[in-house]
Amino acid sequence: MVTGLDYNSLLQVLSSASSPVRGPEQQQAETQLKSWESEKGFHYLLQSVYIDTQLSLQVRWLAIICLKNGVERYWRPTRINAITKEEKLEIRKRLFNNLHESNNQLTIQNAHLIAKITRLDFPVEWPTLFEDIVQFLESSVSSSNEQIT
Repeated sequence: MVTGLDYNSLLQVLSSASSPVRGPEQQQAETQLKSWESEKGFHYLLQSVYIDTQLSLQVRWLAIICLKNGVERYWRPTRINAITKEEKLEIRKRLFNNLHESNNQLTIQNAHLIAKITRLDFPVEWPTLFEDIVQFLESSVSSSNEQIT
């Protein structure tokens, strides 16, 4: 079983954990995911998997669910094994990357994730929330206009 945390290892473990066949390999993968919850960078990597639209829906689904649950458990700085400020900043930078997701269920989970982080971080930890939203909307409009012309 994989023990080192990096993108490819996480992808392998998420693939095993999301397998429709229950068995020892899936149970080991779930245990591995649980042990990585407290590792620095784990939640950022989960977001990286979710954002990668080339991956299977099952793997992306598990990644966004694990990320959403991790935010619930580890986002507050007073929690044991709290997500670092640096990792939170990097996650917030990419929160709006998949708003054009074609799968409604993934869109809903991402919306829940954004809502949780916003509720916990605005205004103290994320004072630029509205500016970030405006910037995202402006860049979306300009990229849409470029596609039209």
